[in-house]
Amino acid sequence: MNRVTNWLPLALMFALAALTLWMLAHGTLSSFEDIVLIDFSGMAASSVTAIILTRKDLVFGWKGRITLREYLNFGVPLAIGTGLYSTPRQLDVFLIGSYFGVAAVGLYNPAKNLYRLFEQAFDAVFTLLHPAAVRLTAQGRHEELRTMVTKAISFTFLPVIVAVVVLESGASELIVPLLGAKYAAAVGHFNVLTLSALAMPFTMMSAVMVAFGHSRAIVNYTAFGLIVTIITLVTVGQAGLEQYVGLGLVVNTALVGFLCVRHVQRELDFPWSQLIRAVADVRNHLSTRKGGKA
Repeated sequence: MNRVTNWLPLALMFALAALTLWMLAHGTLSSFEDIVLIDFSGMAASSVTAIILTRKDLVFGWKGRITLREYLNFGVPLAIGTGLYSTPRQLDVFLIGSYFGVAAVGLYNPAKNLYRLFEQAFDAVFTLLHPAAVRLTAQGRHEELRTMVTKAISFTFLPVIVAVVVLESGASELIVPLLGAKYAAAVGHFNVLTLSALAMPFTMMSAVMVAFGHSRAIVNYTAFGLIVTIITLVTVGQAGLEQYVGLGLVVNTALVGFLCVRHVQRELDFPWSQLIRAVADVRNHLSTRKGGKA
């Protein structure tokens, strides 16, 4: 089973990264359909890998320890929560088009496609975090789960801060010479969307909530996030602030991320200071190496 859980995230990560980079290199990543194709390709790659690795253990039938009611009580809310979280990522284009016209959508979409690189990266981390969280939760190893969760957040949060600061300081202007002139007008939108990356390490905690079986809480958080996103986009539209249309996704990611990490923090009872433990861990590691050389 460990072999399966190790290979599945790798298959997903490889498919997502390879197809995203190929489309960017050929200038074909330009629509929602392209994003769906990337996601479906990743899911297909991981599914085929799972079938190949577990083909000798697969047993088909109607018997099992999980009842239909238990499956629906967990699966239906999880599916609804996933849909509610995805909705703002499609609804924003509709509202932007309604307020600012098709031309504004044409400028916003390339920025959103570039922003997907952050989402794809954290999707890959999610696939690594979830099976580990399920295993540790099932085995009652809460101390190890607490350590894994805080390290996962910390060691992704700090690099993201650096990346966002660099991009917001002007590095995003390199997009134009690297990917072409059609992205020139999208840089401003990309800079706004990039701010949401700061909250992505916290949205990963939904993987831990799934491991806990708290899918109904995910529905509540994503529904609240959707409502606030709509209010944000309508406010931006009414104010005529076309350059800030990306704030809808920023607010959604930040709000859902905070609610998810707060939920897990209450469950595992760790101090907020642990979310930046990477600083102390790296410092201790360097001190240990320096002491060993001495």
